[in-house]
Amino acid sequence: MNKFTKLALPLVFSTIVTTANAGLISGTHEFQNDFGQAQQVELQDLEWLSLDSTFGIARLDIENQSWTDNNGAIWQADDWRFATRQETNTLLNSLSGGLVDGYSVSNFYGATWFAENFGTKSIFSNNFNDAQIAWFNYGATNACSDDSARTCQGQIRAYADAKDPSSTVGLPASQNILTGNIFSSIFDPLNHAGVGYIAENDGAEFGLRSSATTSTISERHFAVANLLVRNAPVDVPEPAPIGLLASALIGLGIMRKRSVQK
Repeated sequence: MNKFTKLALPLVFSTIVTTANAGLISGTHEFQNDFGQAQQVELQDLEWLSLDSTFGIARLDIENQSWTDNNGAIWQADDWRFATRQETNTLLNSLSGGLVDGYSVSNFYGATWFAENFGTKSIFSNNFNDAQIAWFNYGATNACSDDSARTCQGQIRAYADAKDPSSTVGLPASQNILTGNIFSSIFDPLNHAGVGYIAENDGAEFGLRSSATTSTISERHFAVANLLVRNAPVDVPEPAPIGLLASALIGLGIMRKRSVQK
């Protein structure tokens, strides 16, 4: 996929138990899907670095070396690793509506959650005022190609706020995940909030195909980032006896101080 192709081409509920700040995403998250149900995001007990931290940075500039992200943070070679193909599949599958591979109103809420938490770039759309997209490199070396100079590359899109709320929008052909049938559908702004794009060739895995989109590890593009993970930090609570002992010692110290002052 070349750069010309990339150039041509919300409302979501999220519960965050631990953290989604400073470019880090971990813990327990969920969003309200197209059926009004809470759908959990599968972060797989990993901490993820937001795409905003690496937009425009080539995979070649990160792997096996120290590097500086877009926020000025300096990372060592072993601080982060690329999310595996399976980890990426699991994350994107959990964001999908589970019905359509590609453009669908059922994929909108998961794609919007991704945009709000991982970060995306705004692009022009003929039909929507709010059009968000992100490409991201992922996977181990040779996970998607025998050529080690290429990398797996996924993408997510979210479209909202139709320019003409009274007109329907024809969507590109997509595939039914359950039946495998390819079909075209219509987006009706009066009945749906927006359209999301989550697809098997682009990071998800629905059992429809075995291939995956790839790009060069040297590609630098304003809307291409890197999907990086590490083990999530574990919060270790202070043992109760130690906490009580510390409180007792502090109290004793205060009492002794008052006694001396008297």
